[in-house]
Amino acid sequence: MPASLADLPPGLSDEQVRQRLAQDGPNRLPQAARRHPLRIAAQVLAQPMIGLLLATAAAYALLGSAGDAVGLLLSVLLVAGISVVQQQRTERVLESLRDLAGDGCQLHILEIACSFDDSYLQGHASRIGVQPPASGNEAT
Repeated sequence: MPASLADLPPGLSDEQVRQRLAQDGPNRLPQAARRHPLRIAAQVLAQPMIGLLLATAAAYALLGSAGDAVGLLLSVLLVAGISVVQQQRTERVLESLRDLAGDGCQLHILEIACSFDDSYLQGHASRIGVQPPASGNEAT
């Protein structure tokens, strides 16, 4: 295990960075277009369970149980409305997270000390990527 940051293998060269940028593009989260509420509602109403409940409400109406048909129909519309609102909120939150992440997540720090298999790695860094170790060992 390296004793210091200076003992780590070097990162990508400028030429390798340019090649990967040209090959893979920038490391950014995808930007999805925000969906219109009517489109979300159509997708919710197209779900099989909603269709089954609407068919059941129609059957109640045809059999003469108007109260049950109206009650079921109002319940389905309430659930569909809640689903549309939740989808819109989810899209806004994801958009906010993309804005928060910007062009990459970087942490500005003065000192770094990591523990991997009881070996310590210490040094100075101005920007580092933040990611937990894959092996499950805790960084300190």
